[in-house]
Amino acid sequence: MSHLNEQILKCQNCHLPLQIDTSLLDLSIAQRNLLINSHGNQYTFKPSGFKIPNVRLQRLNKVKDLKDIKFKNPLFADSFVVLKNENLQDSLDVGKYIESSTSIDSESGIKDTRLLNSLKIGDASGDYVSLSAQVSSLTKIFNILSENSNFDHPICQECCNIIIEKMQGQFDEVLKERDTYQQFIKQIEEQKGNFQETSLTEKETEFKTLLDEREILLKHLQELEKKDEQLDKDIGLIQEMFEGKKVKTEEIMLRNNNKDLDKLRFEKELRSLNCQYESLLHNLDQLRKLNVYNETFKISHEGPFGTINGLRLGGFDDVPVSWKEINAALGQVILLLYTISTRLDLKLDGYKFQPLGSFSKIMKFNKETEDWLIFEAYSDESFKVGKIFRRESNFDKAMECLLATIRQLVVKLATLKKVDNNVDNNSTSEQDELELPYSIYGDKINSLSVKLYGSNPTLEWTTAMKLLLTNIKWLLAYASSKLN
Repeated sequence: MSHLNEQILKCQNCHLPLQIDTSLLDLSIAQRNLLINSHGNQYTFKPSGFKIPNVRLQRLNKVKDLKDIKFKNPLFADSFVVLKNENLQDSLDVGKYIESSTSIDSESGIKDTRLLNSLKIGDASGDYVSLSAQVSSLTKIFNILSENSNFDHPICQECCNIIIEKMQGQFDEVLKERDTYQQFIKQIEEQKGNFQETSLTEKETEFKTLLDEREILLKHLQELEKKDEQLDKDIGLIQEMFEGKKVKTEEIMLRNNNKDLDKLRFEKELRSLNCQYESLLHNLDQLRKLNVYNETFKISHEGPFGTINGLRLGGFDDVPVSWKEINAALGQVILLLYTISTRLDLKLDGYKFQPLGSFSKIMKFNKETEDWLIFEAYSDESFKVGKIFRRESNFDKAMECLLATIRQLVVKLATLKKVDNNVDNNSTSEQDELELPYSIYGDKINSLSVKLYGSNPTLEWTTAMKLLLTNIKWLLAYASSKLN
């Protein structure tokens, strides 16, 4: 029995191993048929439905022991187990049925192994012949039961309880549905009875009332249709008016937008012109404040050198300067003095300027010969005999004339100052002259000579040129107020 419990039989719901009850192993033929027939199995065989030949019955009655039965088909020998002694009589009855069914099957060629495997035949001693046959028989019974139910067999006790609860729930729902249908049927029957109880007169009265109401509703419907048609016409007119007004509104908006756009463009252009005007005014103010002569003739200094427009005027042994640069600087000085005298209409007595760049000259009137002497305000660096004897050259005379013209310009500017202040021009004292930063007397400025006598520039001459440019810068600053 322990070996039987170890056979593979699992619950078809939770797939856990099952322990088969011993009562299922000892089922009699009647119990087995009861289980199978209770589900209407298609494989159920009723012995009463078959006619067993007499020859087979006589042969079966002669058998004293079931071991004497010999089957033609050896497959049947392993498909049976021995029943217990108390069920021997049942097995004999079934044996008769088996014998007759075996003969019938042998004649027709059909062997129902399912039925044979589902039975147990044992010997009189009660020992089991084949445990696997018992398990196989139970398996087939479970299969037959599964085919005729909504769930598979075998099932454990817990899964069976769960299935019962589900079926109970379904049953309760079906009962509720049944009660609902019954109540609905009852209401229909009550309405039907009430309808039958209504008298014919009431029905006629109700019918006439409905006809009158129908006519009233038809008239009302006709009136509504006429109103609907009139409303459609009014809506059409309103839509036409709306479209016309919409077109006019769009035209007006387009004109207004164009006007606004033109206005924006005009305002933008006006702002641009105002900005340009303000910018031009600012530039004009800057130009008015700007001294053209100071910008044209920039006089400054660089160490021991005086410079005009970046050109050094002077030189010495430690820092030699070429005569080209010195000549260009002197040309700028003569041009500056010429500009001041010309623009202020100051006529120099006995002197004229010839601004020719690096080759500028100064002319002096000789009263004895009544002729104009020309002095070159530049040096060509050529060797001259006078250099040996330290004789005065034309360059030295030009530098002396340059100092003389500066003194005359200072006096002329002082005269202009008197005219502006309504002072008598006849009073020409020295106190009326403009005072220069560095005094000029003859060929010296601040006691430094401006003559070289044909030699190369020296530190003393360079310092004299620096003082000369300082006086000219002061003269330019005063003359600028008159030039503007």
